[in-house]
Amino acid sequence: MKRRKLADNLKCRSLKGLVSSINAGSFSKLLKRTIFSLTVFISVSLLTIKGISYSGTSASELDKTSYSATNLPAVISKTSHDKSFSDLSYSSFSPAPLPAPQDGDYQTRATGNWSANTTWQVRVAGAWVNCAPGDYPGASAGAGTVWINSGHVVTLNVNPANPVAGITFVDGTTAATTLILTGRTLNVTGDVIFSTPAADAGDQTITLGTGTLNCASIFMPATADPSYDIVITISTGRINATGNIRMDGGIDRNNITFTGGGRIYVGGDFTGGGFTCATSLVYYNGTDQQVGSYTYYRLYIEGGGTKTLLVPLPLQIF
Repeated sequence: MKRRKLADNLKCRSLKGLVSSINAGSFSKLLKRTIFSLTVFISVSLLTIKGISYSGTSASELDKTSYSATNLPAVISKTSHDKSFSDLSYSSFSPAPLPAPQDGDYQTRATGNWSANTTWQVRVAGAWVNCAPGDYPGASAGAGTVWINSGHVVTLNVNPANPVAGITFVDGTTAATTLILTGRTLNVTGDVIFSTPAADAGDQTITLGTGTLNCASIFMPATADPSYDIVITISTGRINATGNIRMDGGIDRNNITFTGGGRIYVGGDFTGGGFTCATSLVYYNGTDQQVGSYTYYRLYIEGGGTKTLLVPLPLQIF
């Protein structure tokens, strides 16, 4: 994107913090040749970092020196990421082993619609029992974790009246295992956990499409082979994660892919894997967050604490 076109689209208001190593003078010079961003060679049409006041509508406005040290507090820090994920504080889930099913959990027994009792079994007194008509996860309060078994494709065809405790894809999938949420809303009080496929055909996918997923955290493990994929696809839908979005695998194994202007709101860290932005918005709204090294289309940052960049500065936008 050309610099003038980018400047015409830039609206950074109420900005509250840039990297501590950038003082007022150097920031105004940096702004002339780059617009502060959070990933190397990032391409965006709108970047907002809450804190400092700035509004630019033309390229010439980028030449104005209008900042002082007092309105550049150091609430975002520059760092090199030299720790493993195990050294950092994340949500309570762990890549392995998966917890044992508990009474009140549900598991798939066939491909089908979410509201069909023939799609599900429920855990009762330590055993899996076929669901009765009208019973499915979220139909009644108190649903536990929902386990998606290998080769099953479940379509959310209703908006469940009650949340479920978690979503877990089982380990060792050998056929395509998919949860389709398009056009619906799924509320998860805990974590969405993917596991490791055991075959090229065993990819694990959430097709969010135009739907909404509300959850605590999302976890994708590194898989054993680059052809074993774990993917979330989104068009204009939305992820609201109050905790971390953590992808332990590389971009050839873990990916969140937008095809339209959907949104991610994340209250924790957003790290690892791959991210395809399309025309999406990513909104970091928590405290003490790690900001992933991705290409963003629209990026918002607010909230307290320290925002840690996972790549060194200076960072350029083209």
